[in-house]
Amino acid sequence: MSPTSGEARFLVTCASVLASPGYREDRISIRRRGETDAFALIALPHGIASMRDALAAFGWRLLGSLEYVAGPNETRGEAEPAQPAAGSAMEDLRDMVRSEILARMLALLCDSRSRHFQAVLSGGGDSRVPIGWTFRNGLGPAVAYGWVTAKGRVNNVVGVPHRDEAADTVRQWHASGADAPSHAEPAHGILREQPPADLARLLSILRRDSAALAADGERPARECSRSARSPR
Repeated sequence: MSPTSGEARFLVTCASVLASPGYREDRISIRRRGETDAFALIALPHGIASMRDALAAFGWRLLGSLEYVAGPNETRGEAEPAQPAAGSAMEDLRDMVRSEILARMLALLCDSRSRHFQAVLSGGGDSRVPIGWTFRNGLGPAVAYGWVTAKGRVNNVVGVPHRDEAADTVRQWHASGADAPSHAEPAHGILREQPPADLARLLSILRRDSAALAADGERPARECSRSARSPR
């Protein structure tokens, strides 16, 4: 359930983070006053939107001025629930978060050990928006890396020995134009129907659970049976 305007003000924090080699993102966390843990997260490519616009796209309005805190290198402020901002630019921001939610959910459905997600960029021009993600699904001698495109095509076999190999496969699918399988469209449709504030909540849950899984170590695997190979 999304917060209502009748609730107290919420605290928001924005930090620029090197999320993975070559990929920096802006992470905006939202928490209730008096609580330590955030209940919502907006993660976008660094510099693609201001903190105010990013919050507005997901149904939040900044209140008052922002404060920069040098120690943790983050910007802090207060916000309240609001109507999500309309327009194609706002919808593009929401689509970026929808893509990551779908990718993480598909990867976890195919292999419950999926963790340590890293964004994959196209490598051409000044592209900042991920075209997919790689993830780790093993430990020690059994370590392997899977992949999932931003449009929902997922590697549902054991994986490959090196993360770079998985990233190259994502780029091959992206270049082929066949990185959006038809079976992913219903899931896209469901995510488009969700309130923007709930998307930020869901992303927070998925990232938090992935981090907990990585800290816990191996768990019994749940893997898909069908294979997905690189386009030829």
